[in-house]
Amino acid sequence: MKKILLSMLFIVTIFAFTSLSHASGVEAVLKMMLKKGMITEADYDEVMDEMKGPDSLEQRVQSVEQKTADLGRKQAVVAKQNESFTEHVDKHIIHEEGAAGGLGNLAIGGGITMVGQGTSGNDGNATGEDVVDGNVSVDLEISAALGEHGEGFIALEAISGDGLPGDELETFWGVNADAGDNGSSLEVIEAWYEHRFGNDAVTVTAGKLDLTNYFDGNKIANDETTQFLADGFINNLSIEFPDNGFGVRLTATPSEIIDITLGFQEGDADWEDIFEDPFLIGEVVVKPQIAGRQGNYRASVWTNRTPHTKILNTGDTNEHNSGVGISVDQQLIDDLSVFGRLGFQNADVSLFDLAWSGGIQVEGSLWGREGDVFAIAYGEARLSDDYEADRRANSLMPADEGHFEFYYSLVVNEHVVISPDIQIITNAMGDDNFETVVVGAVRGQVTF
Repeated sequence: MKKILLSMLFIVTIFAFTSLSHASGVEAVLKMMLKKGMITEADYDEVMDEMKGPDSLEQRVQSVEQKTADLGRKQAVVAKQNESFTEHVDKHIIHEEGAAGGLGNLAIGGGITMVGQGTSGNDGNATGEDVVDGNVSVDLEISAALGEHGEGFIALEAISGDGLPGDELETFWGVNADAGDNGSSLEVIEAWYEHRFGNDAVTVTAGKLDLTNYFDGNKIANDETTQFLADGFINNLSIEFPDNGFGVRLTATPSEIIDITLGFQEGDADWEDIFEDPFLIGEVVVKPQIAGRQGNYRASVWTNRTPHTKILNTGDTNEHNSGVGISVDQQLIDDLSVFGRLGFQNADVSLFDLAWSGGIQVEGSLWGREGDVFAIAYGEARLSDDYEADRRANSLMPADEGHFEFYYSLVVNEHVVISPDIQIITNAMGDDNFETVVVGAVRGQVTF
């Protein structure tokens, strides 16, 4: 009976600790029970001795309370560390469309492009035969946020195969902007640092640049890995962009619909005397909404200060080239957009002084193929008067080169796109005797 009573006392004591959290409260409860005759004096003394001893219930409860408090503090510290880590990750990881993953504050993405091309009708021209060639390119892009307003970027490209451009089929317009020109190669094609000022109103980029990423852009015709293949539909042939080299670009955004961009790049891309004979360009972009449809209208002026040779006076080798360019794309309806380009350059040093192109893009949602794209374009390179005179002097008949291309992008999944492509070239290199050539191709693009 006594054991049962003591057990009840301990239970009451525990509840007393829970509610009062102090030894004096427990003692008061025991005294009340003693006064009511519920326990004897001996029971009272025994319980109090148990509570006050070195292994007393009070000390054990206090130990548990202390451990609980310590655990709470540790959990608070861990929660704070997790919160800080999450904020750090959200602030520094760069989220880019097409980027497949990241490591720390790095964003890593890339793609593989494979092109097979063959000609028909070329065996009657000076190059002498129809051929089937191919090439593959691998692009790897790595970017990282550097501070709150900075970004570092590196792009590597490996190319194997020259494709059709070259001896087999020489044209002004080009037929494969993704192909190389020296067999197999691996190159760092871009490496730069970018900084944004004034709530991103001004952006400055410096390093090894590809200026075509900032000038003469076009939503419909600007990427040889997913859109048109011919060089003349990727960028304006009448803008003499240099190869990638040291450069600086500055973009100011005075309003939501206007960008003003200035660019400098060494003209010969050899990293020697980089400020001598530069390429300079300026562009204004207006981005209006017309009847609720997005449009982009670009106008640029440029000069290339590297030495050029006059066509009709080959002894004059210190001329410069310069010109203007226009690039437009406009959405007409939800699934239909149009584009156009026009450019002029110095007729004294250029084989063609004017190039123009235009086309349309239709999205596959019209026929139940969301993501698919069909596009068609035509362009011409108009010979300069001096080049026409030079060709006639050599008993050749000049004619403007014409170029037609259409492709269909078939989306296999979110990472794979297959694109059959057809091009038709007339009067290649301004030669009226050139037989019309048809170039058929299949391009595969894998992104990761």
